[in-house]
Amino acid sequence: MAEYKNYIEWGKSKGVKVLNGQKITANEIRRRLENDELIILSGQINKVLHAILVCGYNNDKFVVCDPLNNHKTLLTEKELIDFSKTDIGQWFLSIHPLLVQKNKILYS
Repeated sequence: MAEYKNYIEWGKSKGVKVLNGQKITANEIRRRLENDELIILSGQINKVLHAILVCGYNNDKFVVCDPLNNHKTLLTEKELIDFSKTDIGQWFLSIHPLLVQKNKILYS
């Protein structure tokens, strides 16, 4: 959990707006993708916290890049939202490319 807190604090230091108490829905993710935002969605596989990049959608399926796989995958709305439900709640990072360019956001 400390690693995730570090991501959030690092993002805030670069100008990333962090919103708490919002319900994550497929429509909210779609809206942000339509705004050209980068979506890093937290989730859980078994009891292990994990994060994926949501890079697009087509109707009711989302295009996901998962660092555990070497290829893009499609997830249904239900699969995406179910993944996002973790023992510590739901959260995602949403970053607009102009913010990335302006603040030279790179995390390593």
